[in-house]
Amino acid sequence: MKKISLLMALLILLSVILFGCGNRNNDSAPVSTTLSFDERASYYDSLAYAGEVESVEATDPSALYRVNGSRMLINSEVYDAIIDTFNRTYPDIYYKYGKEYHEPIITLNFDPTYLRNDPANVVGNTININIQWFNNNPDKANTIIYYIATAVMVYNSSAPEWVKSAVNYYIAAEFNTVGYEFSSAHRGGSYKEGGEVGANFLYWVKTKYNVDIVQRINKVLVSTEWFEDDFWVNETGRTLDSLWKEYKA
Repeated sequence: MKKISLLMALLILLSVILFGCGNRNNDSAPVSTTLSFDERASYYDSLAYAGEVESVEATDPSALYRVNGSRMLINSEVYDAIIDTFNRTYPDIYYKYGKEYHEPIITLNFDPTYLRNDPANVVGNTININIQWFNNNPDKANTIIYYIATAVMVYNSSAPEWVKSAVNYYIAAEFNTVGYEFSSAHRGGSYKEGGEVGANFLYWVKTKYNVDIVQRINKVLVSTEWFEDDFWVNETGRTLDSLWKEYKA
């Protein structure tokens, strides 16, 4: 009875949304009967709450992810590409950069009411996915790997934000995803920006000094609380500033 009452209330609410404004002014333009994105999201989320829509799934009992949210609001091909990218890259990324021996289950939360303009964000083991962004950029589903890397990197240290951001981008480029690539040449900007600029700088350090600098950074960040300033001297024999000046030149 409780479920039926909730569904009846939803139908009444949708009727008000669709037709409630149509009688106010006979001279006005016809009211659209197409629900907005947020209205559809609210409707489907309410059905999920009532148990009428499956809101959590996994491919099999041993799957490394759970899907949460309004899957039916995302383009099916984009959804499949995200899941395929996750299954193809997450185990390898975690094996190389993860903190523990067994990969934690990641929740892929397809969020229809995502308020920011970026593709996703990460909170703990949950990747909150901007459905609208991926629907508008169906050829960029592999962007999700940046956020997979973020979920893997559980760092409790004083490392500068640019280091973490640069490592994220570096991992995305390392695993050959669309839109990410390395360049050993300086293209402008500062390493302090992190992201692409910082990742290219780390790539240059690796090739110039023959040291897997990202692996070394990762090892420090998962095992210690402090990222010491002398890290760069210990690994390369050069200070960070001198490395950057050499890279720019």
